Amino acid sequence: MSNNGSENFCIPSTMSDDIQFYHEIIVDLTRIENRAHRPDLHIVNRGTHFSASQFVRGEDSESVWNPFIACWVSSYIGFPNFITHML
Repeated sequence: MSNNGSENFCIPSTMSDDIQFYHEIIVDLTRIENRAHRPDLHIVNRGTHFSASQFVRGEDSESVWNPFIACWVSSYIGFPNFITHML
C-alpha cells in the first residue's frame, strides 16, 4: 500500500517491433476560438503518437516554420524522413 491508502499498480503495455521512431510526423494547423483566434501548430509522431503543440503568429510559411523548428526539430533529433500535413 502507498502512503495515500491506495494500492500501487502498473498498467501493462506492449509496443510493436515494427514502429519506426521519428520516421514520419503529421502536422496540422488549427484555430482555437477562445485564444484570440491564433493558429495552433499541432505535430504528431506517426509511430509513437507523441505530440507537441504551439501557438503561431499567422498562417504564412515563416510564422509556421520557425515555431516548428523551435518546438520539434531543435528539441529532438532533427528532421523526420517524412512530414505529412492535414488539409
